[in-house]
Amino acid sequence: MVQIASDQNTKKGEISTQEALSQFAKGDQSRDRTTSLFYEVFVSIINDVDKLRAARLASDLEQEIYDNKIVSSQIRSKYLNLKDKSNDLCVGIYEGRIGVHEFLLMSMDEMKSKARRSSDNDLIKSSIEGSQIAQMEVETDIFFCFKCKQRKCRYRQIQTRSADEPMTTYVFCKCGNTWKF
Repeated sequence: MVQIASDQNTKKGEISTQEALSQFAKGDQSRDRTTSLFYEVFVSIINDVDKLRAARLASDLEQEIYDNKIVSSQIRSKYLNLKDKSNDLCVGIYEGRIGVHEFLLMSMDEMKSKARRSSDNDLIKSSIEGSQIAQMEVETDIFFCFKCKQRKCRYRQIQTRSADEPMTTYVFCKCGNTWKF
């Protein structure tokens, strides 16, 4: 069993951290450490936490992790998402709105808080907008369309080859004819 500092300010009749965790001890040091990590998250995030219930939920999480052979990187991800105070995931599990098994099956996107999801979407949107090349089209009468015999054309110049080559000019006529040179 991993040693947890006992609560010195325990109220009369309230169970200590060590007593709560000892009721759900597995006898395996790494499994007990995983249980205590999840327990500490519940205790730190939730106000007026029932320590026995938090220990039971932490033990249930650890048991599901053990049964489903979840790797340590996924455990770390789940732990960090639970630990995020802006995310209501921890409260949802504690209140029973999200089941332990359901939580462990969640993807990274499903675990994100609404604020985090919104900021990620804004970041993706700005990245896409920033990566698009501004392409200016200018309308001119210097190009002659051989299809419709008019001079109502737009053109755009783009660097399509290496920097020491000249830019490629694309010409678009109002009739739909296009050519490049």
